[in-house]
Amino acid sequence: MVHTTNKETLNPADGNKNPAVFLDRDGTIIHDAGYIKTPDLVRFLPLAPEALVLLQNAGYRLIVVSNQSGIARGLISLDQLCAVQNRFFELLQNHNITLTDYLFCPHHPNGAIAEFQKTCTCRKPAPGMLLAAAKKYNIDLANSWMIGDKSDDVRAGQAAGTQTIRLISPLSSPLATHLSVEDSRPDFYAENLFEAAKIIIRQLQESMGQE
Repeated sequence: MVHTTNKETLNPADGNKNPAVFLDRDGTIIHDAGYIKTPDLVRFLPLAPEALVLLQNAGYRLIVVSNQSGIARGLISLDQLCAVQNRFFELLQNHNITLTDYLFCPHHPNGAIAEFQKTCTCRKPAPGMLLAAAKKYNIDLANSWMIGDKSDDVRAGQAAGTQTIRLISPLSSPLATHLSVEDSRPDFYAENLFEAAKIIIRQLQESMGQE
């Protein structure tokens, strides 16, 4: 089961095929502070808001797809997650950024909480969250993107049929030895979300025959 957070600011589906950018949360949009329990730990990564505005203005729906196995592990509660998410939404609204949806997977096969201890189809690298959003919002997956900082994000995007970008620290490179040979190779690498957004805009312009 995919858990989705519906807010009044979310965009409804319409009758046309919509391109989207699916985004991991921690380490992609906000700082990865481990299992985030309190709203005060929610902080944008540098240039992340600007990147989201750029993508939004280009006509992409913005959909967050986040693994939250801390729920299954008993490390965070649903109430804590809700408080963190509300702070996240507040920060987005401060920058006039509108999400089409925010989906999260609370499961883990080795979880400590029986309700969430399972092997599911929504936990990345499985594509369940992306496919559920695509069906709900009539997303054109072939012209959509998945951005994240982990191999599981790339694999989820590939399984769903999107193009993919993996974020790599400026201190490393796509050929760095810390990347496993088993990691799925994305379509592009970028140092941060803003660089990823520029790649997407450039590819969009090229597809439209623009300079």
